[in-house]
Amino acid sequence: MQLTKKQVTYIDDYLKHHKLKYWDIRIELLDHIVTKTEVLMEEGLSFDKALEEVHVGFGNHLRKNDYSRNENAVFTNGDGYATLLIEKRNNLHSKYRQLIWREIKKSFLSLNSFLILTGLFGSLFVLSGEVTHNIFITVALILSVIPMCYFIIRGFLKTSIYKLKKTLNINIAANSILIVYIFSNFSLQLSPSNLALLSETQFEVFMTSIVAFNFLYTLSVLKVYNKTVDYYFAIHQKLQQL
Repeated sequence: MQLTKKQVTYIDDYLKHHKLKYWDIRIELLDHIVTKTEVLMEEGLSFDKALEEVHVGFGNHLRKNDYSRNENAVFTNGDGYATLLIEKRNNLHSKYRQLIWREIKKSFLSLNSFLILTGLFGSLFVLSGEVTHNIFITVALILSVIPMCYFIIRGFLKTSIYKLKKTLNINIAANSILIVYIFSNFSLQLSPSNLALLSETQFEVFMTSIVAFNFLYTLSVLKVYNKTVDYYFAIHQKLQQL
C-alpha cells in the first residue's frame, strides 16, 4: 500500500517537529518510515497506528495529551530521535576520519603527488636560504591558506547561494577537515628557539618538508569535502525538482 503525498508530508512534518533539522538525515529517516508504515498498513493497521508502531520502534514513547487538539501520540515524545542523532553524529565523525586518511594515503602514493612535493620542496628550500624565518613562515602560511580559501568559497557558494543548508554530512566533513587542518598547521608556528638543537641547514630542511607535505596534505583532505558537497548537492537538486 502506497502512502498519499499528504501522508508523506505529515511524516516529514512529524520529523521536523522532533527537531530533525538536517535534511539529509531527515530524508533518510523519511524513506525508512514511509516504507515501514506502508508494510504495516498492508498487514491491516491504519495509518495512525502504523506510524505509532514505527515511532515506538525508534525508542520514542506514546504519551497522549488529551487536553490538546493539536497533538497526537507520535508528536509528544521524541527521545529516540535525539539519541539517534547523537549516534549518527558519532558514526559520521568516524566515517569522515576514515575517508580523510584514505584520501591522504592515496594522494601521497601517486606520481602527481611526488612531482608536486619534489617541485615544492625544491622551491621552498631555495627560498628558505634567501629570506628570514618570519618571511618563510609567512609564505608557508599563504600556501596553506590558498586551498582553505577555495574550501571556504566553494562551501559558501554551494550551501548558501544554492540553499544547501543544514546538511549534517557536510557539516561534519567540514569540521573534520578543520580539525585536521589546524593540527597540521600547528607545526608552522615553530620558531628556531623551539628547534635549537638543529643546525641552520637542518632547520631549513625540516621546515621546508613540513610546508611541502602540509600543502599536499591539505589538498588531499579537501578532496573529501568537495566530494561530499557535490554528492549531497546533487541529491538536493533532485529533491527540489520533485
